[in-house]
Amino acid sequence: MQDPAHTRWLEQMIERGWIDRFKHSPPHYDRIEYHSVWNGRIYSGRCTLGDYPWSDASTPGHHCFLIGAALPVGVGPRVWRMAKGSE
Repeated sequence: MQDPAHTRWLEQMIERGWIDRFKHSPPHYDRIEYHSVWNGRIYSGRCTLGDYPWSDASTPGHHCFLIGAALPVGVGPRVWRMAKGSE
């Protein structure tokens, strides 16, 4: 069960134009910005997922783990958008 605070945070981010990772996967060859809740903390980053080996999705804390992996353990709501300046 998801924390109500995480649910509110996710709804607010979607209202601001961010994309829910559970509904839409980020592109692999375009630069993105993301926020991911993992172990009760928000992690943010900017990356191009295709720049990393897909095996990094099993490395806790890595970009591919936080935003790329389908259902990593301990990761809550995640949002992403195209990085500013990369359109």
